[in-house]
Amino acid sequence: MSSFLKAALCSGQRPDGLLPVRHVPRPDLIARLLRSRSVARFLVAPDGFGKTAVAAEYAETVFGFKRVFWINARSPCFLRDLDAGIIAESLALIGPVARLAVFDDVPLLDPARAERFAALADRLLAEDVEVLVTCTPSGDAYGPFQHDRLLLTGADLLLTEEESVLRLAGEGAQALPPALRNPAERVACLRWGEGGPQLLARGIRREELPADLLLALLVTCLLGAGSLDDLADFVPERRCEELAASLEAGYPFAGVDVAERQYRAAVLDVEVLAHAVSPALGALAAVSVPGERDALAGRLADVLVARGACRRAVEAMGAFASRAACGTWLATRGWSVTCAGHGRAVMALYDTVWHRAQPSRTALNVAAGWAAAALGDDETAATLGRRALGAAATGSAERLHGATLLMRCGAPEERD
Repeated sequence: MSSFLKAALCSGQRPDGLLPVRHVPRPDLIARLLRSRSVARFLVAPDGFGKTAVAAEYAETVFGFKRVFWINARSPCFLRDLDAGIIAESLALIGPVARLAVFDDVPLLDPARAERFAALADRLLAEDVEVLVTCTPSGDAYGPFQHDRLLLTGADLLLTEEESVLRLAGEGAQALPPALRNPAERVACLRWGEGGPQLLARGIRREELPADLLLALLVTCLLGAGSLDDLADFVPERRCEELAASLEAGYPFAGVDVAERQYRAAVLDVEVLAHAVSPALGALAAVSVPGERDALAGRLADVLVARGACRRAVEAMGAFASRAACGTWLATRGWSVTCAGHGRAVMALYDTVWHRAQPSRTALNVAAGWAAAALGDDETAATLGRRALGAAATGSAERLHGATLLMRCGAPEERD
């Protein structure tokens, strides 16, 4: 008998860590699960949507965790027992007759294992054991084998407007902020609890999505809102429709609406997005239209500048481009960013650039000089102006900017 499955028997006790100490019930979802007890029910959504919490609430509400098996499908022991074909027999032999089997966080299975798991679910249902499964969209390989299943997706798990204004149980309702009228913002982890964006990012990273889908997700979430035609600037046009449909179906925080051909994503910091995609940056660049990491980062940043999101553009370059590429980009875009009121962001990125290997070094110093001047740092602005004037390969435009910086910010004798 499998000790792993024996330990999965709950015996009236909720497994540790399944629900937060302060939990917001979701009775409408529990009711939907109750209406389809005779079929396998799949909760398919990215991490952070609350699928495990809903499954736990169901097990507690309906069964009080009695005669319930809570199986951690991320454990290699699950795959071992699935391959051995002993799960159904073991559940029948352990303790009282099982009433509910929850397979939590089922990983992506190869076709043979997916078919074997679907057969296991059918067998348990035939023995009057309810089956509840949670997995991510990339792990859902069961559609061809479970034709009559109940499927609740990330869109189904989005909070309602009423749920969105409940921070945590016991804190009561608040007025609905305008941002939450966008369904993409109504992800459980973004509204309830701490560290929601980081949880979402860790989940994206853990899924190891195909590079083109991950790139499309990055584009929509980084740019924030726009037409689906934006995707064609970054991913091959022949893939745009399929990728948009996949985002709409599986990743509602991207805010894709295929029918309207637009997207309006949840607001996520660049740092959060960088954590989600950083291990795959090389692969993303390889499948992108620009074809190279720095070119991809520069194109994303240029679109942001064109849309007035200059600070986010600087942050995107810092997160996704090489230090040399950051310098080249600042040399041409720093003035625009400073004029938009983000001189501090220019200086922060300037401080990270490898100056000695920068082919546009003089133009970079000029751009940073004007950012320093805008911040009232006359000393730094004058220093950068002197560098521009003294550089051997300085062009006439750069010399003029250097002289102007000195006239404005330099010592009295330099202003004459």
